[in-house]
This record gives sequence, C-alpha cells and structure tokens, in this order.
Amino acid sequence: MRALLADYGTVAGVGRVMLALFLLGGCTGLKPGSPIPVYELSAPAYKLSTPSPNPLEQEPGDSELLLQYYRGLHSLSEAELQRELDRAWQATAKEPTAFDRLQLILLLSLPEVPFQDSEQAQAMLRSFLKTELEDAKEYEGAKGLYDLALFLQGFLMEEAQQKRRYRLLQEQLQQQQEQVRRLRSGLKYLDGRRKQEQEWAKSLEQQLEDERGRAETLEQKLEAIKTIEKRLEYRNQSQEDLQFPEQKNEAND
Repeated sequence: MRALLADYGTVAGVGRVMLALFLLGGCTGLKPGSPIPVYELSAPAYKLSTPSPNPLEQEPGDSELLLQYYRGLHSLSEAELQRELDRAWQATAKEPTAFDRLQLILLLSLPEVPFQDSEQAQAMLRSFLKTELEDAKEYEGAKGLYDLALFLQGFLMEEAQQKRRYRLLQEQLQQQQEQVRRLRSGLKYLDGRRKQEQEWAKSLEQQLEDERGRAETLEQKLEAIKTIEKRLEYRNQSQEDLQFPEQKNEAND
C-alpha cells in the first residue's frame, strides 16, 4: 500500500516530463539562445503564423512562444508568480486572446504552487476548446494552440485520475490502519483478560488449597474425637466388667 502511494508521485512527475517533451517538440524552429523573459511574452499578438520574408528564419508561432512562457515561469519566485497570475487574470477579464487564456490555464496548472487549481484549469480548457475550434480549423497558429490545449487537457485529466486513485489508496490505507489499531486493541484487551483470568485461577487454586488444609485439619480433629470416644467406651466397659453382681443390680435399680 505504501509503495502504491509512492508511485503516485512518480506518475505525476512522468506526466509533467511528457508535457515538457511535447512542448519542446514544438520549438525546433527556434534559434538557440536563452528563453524569452516572461514579461516579454505577456501579450503576444494572436495569429503569429504569417511567414517572414526569410523562410529560413521563421517567426515562432504562438505555441512556441507559450512554451517559452511556460519555461520562464519556472525561474520566477513565488511572489513573482503571484504577480504574473494577477496580470493574467486582468488580461482575461475583458476580451482575452487564445494566448491570454492559455497563459492563465498554464499558471493554474503549475505544480507545487499555492494557487494551483487543476479543476478550474480543466473547466477553462473545456471552454477554450469549445470556443476556439473554428479558429483552429481556419488558422495554422490557432491550430497549434488548440492541439496544445488538447494535450494539456489530457494531461490534467490523467493527473486528476491519479489524484483520485491516490485519495482512494489513502482511504484504504487509513481503513487498514484502523483495522490494525482495533486488532491491537482487541489483542491487548484479550491479553489483559487472560492475565486477569490467570490471577483468578491462581486465587481459586490458593483458596482450594486452603480449603483442603482446613478439611484435613477437621478430619484429624474428627479422628481424634472418635479415638477419645472409643477410649471412653472402652474405659466404661472395663469398669462394668470389674463390678460385683450386687453393684451391677444397684446400678440398674
């Protein structure tokens, strides 16, 4: 059971690695260099797939920019992440682009942050996939974001399923621990009863031994009384045998 609980963390970690690999697969057209800072990616123009004059140096698409944004988030402190989350909420308050919406979804999906909310991220993803479907059919840049959102939705659903399994395993472990606790309590009670019964048995044995001693003493006293009575009867009989006939008649009269 403990091994299964440990596997949950491993599976979740593998899922995040898969997400990173998927995102990394979309940046093969990027030129080498440091990731673009987060603040430079906060409000990219949507539908950035217009070909550049030089076909050998294509402009990165929205999905590639979103990858760099996601990578940049991991270099921020907790306070900076909170500020970025506030900015993302403001950006999506009025007329957000698809990029703005996915930025917020990625922020809410970040692991090990206080504001992580996978359920809300999944709800926002469902809404995104529903509203952006037509654009995905028409624009190549929108299709990249749509595909990325589909993958992210699958990842979050798998993570939610793993969390449910983890909670179920935790409940089963707690139930087993409770059963073990009850068994130990029962064994402790039975052990106490056994010791108590042993003490009672010893006490009864001692009482029986005392009764036997008293019975033997009474029997000895009874035998002594019988012996005295026999002696008295023998003495009286002897005295009667020694009397003259006249004395016997007088005694009878």
